[in-house]
Amino acid sequence: MFFKHKKKLSQKKDDENPFLLSFSDLMVGILAIYILVLIFTLVELEKRKDELRISKRELIESLEGIQRIQNGIVTALDGVVRKEQALALILKEIQTDLNAKGNRRRDLSPHVETSMTYFIKFIFMVPFRCSSKS
Repeated sequence: MFFKHKKKLSQKKDDENPFLLSFSDLMVGILAIYILVLIFTLVELEKRKDELRISKRELIESLEGIQRIQNGIVTALDGVVRKEQALALILKEIQTDLNAKGNRRRDLSPHVETSMTYFIKFIFMVPFRCSSKS
């Protein structure tokens, strides 16, 4: 009889809280949804991380290409400046020869282009040269 009384008390405790089982099921469901959202978010972050790595590589390659083009431009401008200096020397020699012979018809220096005009012409011609190769 004593044991029967304990069984009835334990049954009453379970009978008093009928929502305990459904509440725990809800919690498990919410936890499962949270885990699924977390996994989905991690997968998306990995995809974006890979995309950013690819973009970073492409940008680095583009910057290296731009740097090579800039080096080519600097080299070409150096060549233009040297040629301009050589033309200026030739012009001075021609003027001194003409002055020595007595021919002073006209001054040839206004016809020589300065290095700035060479630079401007070169800068505007580079895009056309690059586009014709593509």
